[in-house]
Amino acid sequence: RNDAPAVLSAMARARAAEAQIDGARGAWYPTVSVSSSPSFGFSDRPFLPRTSLPGVSDRLQNVSTGIDGTVQARFPIYDFGRTAANVESARRGYTASQEDARVQAFQAMSTAAVQYLTALNDREAITSVRVTVTQREAQLRIAEGLVERGARPPIERTRAQVNLDAARLDLVSAEARELVDRANLAAAVGLDPTEEIDLAPVDEAEMPVDDDPTRAANAAVAARPEFAAARARLLQSESQLEAARAQRRPTLSATASGSVSYAAVLTGNGLAGISESVNAGLNFSWPVFDATARANIVTAERNLEAARAALDAQSMQVRAAAVQAALSLRTSRAALAQAERLAAGAAANLEQA
Repeated sequence: RNDAPAVLSAMARARAAEAQIDGARGAWYPTVSVSSSPSFGFSDRPFLPRTSLPGVSDRLQNVSTGIDGTVQARFPIYDFGRTAANVESARRGYTASQEDARVQAFQAMSTAAVQYLTALNDREAITSVRVTVTQREAQLRIAEGLVERGARPPIERTRAQVNLDAARLDLVSAEARELVDRANLAAAVGLDPTEEIDLAPVDEAEMPVDDDPTRAANAAVAARPEFAAARARLLQSESQLEAARAQRRPTLSATASGSVSYAAVLTGNGLAGISESVNAGLNFSWPVFDATARANIVTAERNLEAARAALDAQSMQVRAAAVQAALSLRTSRAALAQAERLAAGAAANLEQA
């Protein structure tokens, strides 16, 4: 089911990882910024060379105000693969997040399937215990008849009664266990635990499962989302290492800016009016020494080693679980075949008796 909280959380993380792809691509596009700042100033400075003319001050004083606006733009030209590495890392991170969501969905379905089969087993166990109770009741009646006729000592009736009480207790326990497992099943499929669920028997022919350990292990590695998620994390770690190394490459970009300023002199003398300026150029930047970039590379290398180890561990875990399941299935099939033979023999003996 895709509405389980863990699945919804994983899907949300996948969408967040998808948004990071656009964030990484943003380095390819130009950036434009606009700024404006008002100003107010007072100036008082000597006039050199000094003059002794009457009525002429030997100091320059003025009070002015103004405002300016600036537009700056940067156009990336070439970054030697830095942005491309970041975009690829984001893409692989999104793929890994999708696989994580598949893992959560698979685990939710597995939990529901296990609970369903458990509830079915509980129902069959109840049927079996009820048969046992019926048999113990018959044994008690037989024991009572034999005791009344003096063919058996009274202890036989007591033993039959105890056996019947034990079977009835087993029946109560089996019914209680079924109620609990039905509630767990309802919770696993997103229903109210008090809601009644109709359990249809499972036809084994509808679930063809190969009990060969080798084929089961290979099939699990090819199909299990846990292994696919670990492999996607390995690819993501490789991209993150490439992106960390790319941060040491140079970048080439074009820059342009334009500004307009207006100044007014309130008192005194000074420059006033509107002025404009336009600038353009190229910017080449190369981080020759960057301790942070080096640390990021080392961190990415260690993360890659961890991802490789996690992939190996996940492969071993998936294969081991598949082998154990195949062997358990093979053993269960053999036990079922033997039980069917015993049941057939018991029916033949009953017929003869």
